[in-house]
Amino acid sequence: MARFVLFICNSNRSNVEIDALLEAVRLSNSFHITIRSIQKHFAYYKASELRIFLFYLLEPIMKQFMKQVYFEHAMLFSDAIKLLNGITMTKEDILIAEQKLVEFVLQFQKLYGEQYVENIYS
Repeated sequence: MARFVLFICNSNRSNVEIDALLEAVRLSNSFHITIRSIQKHFAYYKASELRIFLFYLLEPIMKQFMKQVYFEHAMLFSDAIKLLNGITMTKEDILIAEQKLVEFVLQFQKLYGEQYVENIYS
């Protein structure tokens, strides 16, 4: 997932603006973490930082930096993982998550090119 997020945050201009927004974000006290700079620290993000970015920050922050088709693609992944990360999960949740992940994989090559397909699983 880290590679995917790096891929969608690949412009230096965007990274500066994204970092400014991340710096302005104030998470609730239930999160004992501050989100670090994408530009300087993303390669060193811990799983908890990636999870917070994927679950809580991807949609409100990245929507303004991504073309709609790429944003909707990223949200397929985010929504599926949110469903699978729940404390309780129904069979319907699992089926919906599966559909979203299958659609995510099918769209990946069309959107990003064949050269990146092998990296989708790493």
